[in-house]
Amino acid sequence: MAACLLTACHAGHSGPDADGRDSVYTAGYIEGISFEKPEEALALLDTAEERRLFTPFETNMLRCLVNHNSLSRYRAALFYGRKAYADPEARKHPDKLLSLFSYMAEDSHTNGDYAASVRYCAEGLELARQQESKTYEADFHVTWAKTLMLMAQHGEAFRHFDIGIGLLDEEARKNSGYHAWDELFYSIGLKLSALYEVDRNEEAYALAPRMEEALKGLEASKDVPDGLVELRRAELLAVLCPVAYSTGRKADGDRLYRQLEANPVASTPEGEYIRIPGLVAAGRFDEALRYVYREKKLLQANTDTVNWDYINPHLQSELEAWQGKGDVGEVARVQAAMLALTDTLRRRERIADALQWSEIYESEEKDAQIKKEQQNADRWMVVAIAVIVVMVVGGSLGYVIVRKNRDISRRSLALVAQVKRQLADRRELDSKTGELLALHEQLARLES
Repeated sequence: MAACLLTACHAGHSGPDADGRDSVYTAGYIEGISFEKPEEALALLDTAEERRLFTPFETNMLRCLVNHNSLSRYRAALFYGRKAYADPEARKHPDKLLSLFSYMAEDSHTNGDYAASVRYCAEGLELARQQESKTYEADFHVTWAKTLMLMAQHGEAFRHFDIGIGLLDEEARKNSGYHAWDELFYSIGLKLSALYEVDRNEEAYALAPRMEEALKGLEASKDVPDGLVELRRAELLAVLCPVAYSTGRKADGDRLYRQLEANPVASTPEGEYIRIPGLVAAGRFDEALRYVYREKKLLQANTDTVNWDYINPHLQSELEAWQGKGDVGEVARVQAAMLALTDTLRRRERIADALQWSEIYESEEKDAQIKKEQQNADRWMVVAIAVIVVMVVGGSLGYVIVRKNRDISRRSLALVAQVKRQLADRRELDSKTGELLALHEQLARLES
């Protein structure tokens, strides 16, 4: 009975299969396939959750990662991130908690919940300082700065940009790896773009030497991936060129554009579009439109153009070029296309939001079902343990009783044997006594 009950209690937990299939149910494997096969990663997580192969913290952490990195479903990512954050186990893994704060701050920023983004940045900063993680500390400052820019808190935003960039600069000079230099390059580029957006063009252009220095550090790194340096150089030229024109530095703008034309990345069909902002800023509108049309054909042939990236920068660049040419009709046409596409995307987002909320609701129902099953399993476990205890106690008692009975039986047999010996001795004594009495009587007769 005890064996059957215990087997029933553990029916929901499966060990590794004989053919090794359970090797896919590891955090490393799921994280590894999440970028290329996110749906498969989520399916594996569903199975792992049903079989309780991961802790709830691990499951929610992985769901947050897959939804954020691979599917860009930031609402769902934030939901699972918050569930992982609320789990007491999160405090046992400060490195994972740091990553979780980073995801939640970024997802809150993307979802427009700026107060939550700032709160997670603040908590993340405190933990990063405790763990002495300068890279994460810089990451939280930069995310905080991006959020403050959207809140029009420009002064405070640039203060956080500067702190984050300072930390990354310090780390990059101590670390020979390419990743530190790449993070520094990216953060300086974010600050430059933010300055350009608020028309602080001189300050933006003054960041060019720092981006060049970060690029040189990246180039000198031994582990830099092939092609990354040319890609980052193209990005640097593409962002600096319009800034140079906006500050009145036409010669510098022309020089930067010529360098951009010669860059291998900007010379490919997929990379030519990064030339467009520089051409528009230079007033070379017809050339800009040629690249716009080539880019539109390439996108329409190879991708789904119903997305925000197609509106900005592609349609936005086309609009600016027609505005520069003064063609009111074309401006109206492009604006109408942008509005129609915006409406379509907002409808899609509403549907996507509804689907994500539906998934979140299903997840909560699944959690409730798992808890119920766990409670039932715990109840059966208690019953099984009680039965085992009763059987152990009963067995022990039976063993004691049997042993006592055996002892009593042995003592009884010994007593019976002793009584029999005593009776035999008594009979022998009586016999001897009778003989003595007879002899005594005989002696008495002879004497008389």
